[in-house]
Amino acid sequence: MRRFIYTILLVLTPTLLSAGNYKSILMANDLRKEQRYAEALEIIVPLAQKSHLEAQLILAEMYFSAEGLQKNNNRALYWACKASVTDDHRANKFRIKLALRAISNDYQPPQCSEILQN
Repeated sequence: MRRFIYTILLVLTPTLLSAGNYKSILMANDLRKEQRYAEALEIIVPLAQKSHLEAQLILAEMYFSAEGLQKNNNRALYWACKASVTDDHRANKFRIKLALRAISNDYQPPQCSEILQN
């Protein structure tokens, strides 16, 4: 019986952890809507640094839109590239859209291979 319980806990742990991350992401998005960016960043940055896909995409958008951070297209693209390394369709689509939105006469976004080698 004890072995069964340990097995169940072992199987459910990733699900339980991701559920906590999901709630954290929802909370961070609510804080962003309320323009409480510093509080949202306290949630988003640690998750992004731990390779949480959704957090990386949010952080990229926050850099691009200057939500609580100084606008920085290179940092935005860095986080979008980190997310797209997972080969997630949404992340790749987001990275491309972000790069297209960032292009101007005086700014040409670098390639992910250039960004991520640093």
